[in-house]
Amino acid sequence: MAQTTNLYDSYDSKGNREDLSDIIYNISPTETPLFQMAGRTRATNPMHEWQTDSLASASTSNALIEGDEYALSEPTATTRVNNRTQIFTKVYGTSESQRWIEKAGRADELAYIRAKAAKELKRDVEATMLNNQASVAGNSTTARKLGGFPAWLAANTSFGSGGSDNGFSSGTGLVVARTNGTERSFTGTLLNAVFQDAWTNGGNPSVMLIGGKQKTVFVGFDGIATPRHEVSDKTIYDTAEVYIGPFGSLKVMLDRHIRQTTSIDRDVFLVDPDYVKVAIGDDFHTEELAKVGHSDREAMVVELTLEVCNEAAHGLVTDLN
Repeated sequence: MAQTTNLYDSYDSKGNREDLSDIIYNISPTETPLFQMAGRTRATNPMHEWQTDSLASASTSNALIEGDEYALSEPTATTRVNNRTQIFTKVYGTSESQRWIEKAGRADELAYIRAKAAKELKRDVEATMLNNQASVAGNSTTARKLGGFPAWLAANTSFGSGGSDNGFSSGTGLVVARTNGTERSFTGTLLNAVFQDAWTNGGNPSVMLIGGKQKTVFVGFDGIATPRHEVSDKTIYDTAEVYIGPFGSLKVMLDRHIRQTTSIDRDVFLVDPDYVKVAIGDDFHTEELAKVGHSDREAMVVELTLEVCNEAAHGLVTDLN
């Protein structure tokens, strides 16, 4: 069949309205597990400080002679540690014309960009807290930086050959980035060794924070996740959401922002949520910037730091390939 001669069709028309959906599809992940599980506290100074302490070792010679004089035991002083607040920003703007033009999927361009900036800022905070980043005191030409979670952990860690723990330095008053070691495979032996260290030091981590690559390795550990098929609901189970080990149980929580080496998650964390906090000095807010020409501009700002209440409460298996 052929089209009738001189028929006016959609290919000839110049006035057809476009078909543009009013839904904007965005699948970029917005989860920030560490930021969300951490408690909240107040920072009142760019150098946010707190104290850690520990009990004396248990004694098997604690016996007093009847009628004897009491002898004082010298208590151990607390340890004073700190982390520096870091200012996170997102600056954005749009022309005034773009704000009044009728658009698909959003009414106000500036409000739409603002909502995106809030999500992006939270992801920046999560990625920074999980980065092996040294703390920086900052000055008039250098930005302050918080010490990241991997840099803090030193008591209960497993790292590759050539690696080392550095942690908080009482000498400099700063957190020192850890030294990376030779990468190796994630195994149940490494996991249980760190879990045991944490338990021995008095910690009770309850969350395993893990990236996608290492999660696929983890579910292959012996005794953890044997694939099974449920005939009743036609479902195959090949995962593990809780790990019950010799020293307790861990809720397995995926995090997309764990630092990577060549797209492979380098770290697996054992976290006690009671001993990690986000100390906020200046909470999330927007600031209207001075007008420049025919435009509207804003900045979204937050200043905060990571408070690792007692780093011995947590564990780290690092240098994974």
